[in-house]
Amino acid sequence: MTLMPTRKVDLSLLVPTHQAQRVMDIVAEVDGLATAFYLSGDGPGYGIEGLGFVDDHSQPIDVAGESVFPLILKTLK
Repeated sequence: MTLMPTRKVDLSLLVPTHQAQRVMDIVAEVDGLATAFYLSGDGPGYGIEGLGFVDDHSQPIDVAGESVFPLILKTLK
């Protein structure tokens, strides 16, 4: 049985700038591997969890000591 990507999730991670390189290294390490992910936000009941692949990632943009890290994930069924 082959699992196929079913949808794309386009999101932005917000991390302290001093952690941006660490996040880039982790994303590069799992690029191309099926990866379990869980993301949560400040809002009640907000969150994303699933299994999928990193589809695209970009250089983070520094904004006042925090880095915005664009990330696109493809989920698996």
